[in-house]
Amino acid sequence: MSIDISAITFSAVNDVTTSWDLLKATPDCDTVVAETLFRKIIAVFFEKKDPTAETSIPDPNDQNMNNPLFKIKSTMFVKMLDVVIEMLGPDLVPMAIMLQELGAKHYDYGVAPGDYEIVGDALFFTLEKYLGNKWNKKLEKSWRSVYAFISEAMVKGTEKEAAERAKGQAKRFSIPPRNSKLDMGKDSIAVSMKNRKAGLMGMLDKAISVTERGA
Repeated sequence: MSIDISAITFSAVNDVTTSWDLLKATPDCDTVVAETLFRKIIAVFFEKKDPTAETSIPDPNDQNMNNPLFKIKSTMFVKMLDVVIEMLGPDLVPMAIMLQELGAKHYDYGVAPGDYEIVGDALFFTLEKYLGNKWNKKLEKSWRSVYAFISEAMVKGTEKEAAERAKGQAKRFSIPPRNSKLDMGKDSIAVSMKNRKAGLMGMLDKAISVTERGA
C-alpha cells in the first residue's frame, strides 16, 4: 500500500527536525511539555466528543495532573513522537513502512482515523505555545505536511490490518462443509470486537481515568 510522499520537501523535514530540537531544549521538556501536550489531547478529545462541554486544559497544579501515572504516560507519548521525528530524512520510504507497521499495531488499541486529527491539533498547539515567535506560517505548513504523512501512513496500516483480520475472520466463520466442525474458540470475532475499546480512549483510557479521580 503506497504512501504519497511528494508533498514532503527537504525544507519541510528540516523545519520540523530543527524546531523539534528547539522544543526539546525547553527546560524539563520531558515533563512540562509532555504534560501540556497530553492534557491538550484529552481536552480536544472531549471537545470534539461534546462541543458544548467545558474543555479548558486542566490546571497543571490540579492534584490529578500530578498523579505519577499521568506523568509517566505523557512522557512516554512524547518519547514515541521523538523516535518518529528522529527517523525523518532524505528517504521516507523506510519510514512509511515502519509507520504502517505501527499503525497496524494501533488496530488493537481501537484508534480511529479521526483520532490522529485530535493528536495533531494538540501537537500544533503545544509547538506554538513553547516555540513562541519562532512558530510562523511557514513552520506550521511544514509541520502539517509532515504530520499528514505520518498519520496517513499509520491509518493505512490500521486499515490494512483491519482488512486482513476481517478476511481471516470471514474465512474462519464461513459456512463449513458438511460433517466439519466450526471453531468458536475464545478468539472469535464477536469476543475480540466486544472487548476492544473504541477510538482515542483505547490509547488514553488510563490517563483520562486519572483526570477523573484523585491520586
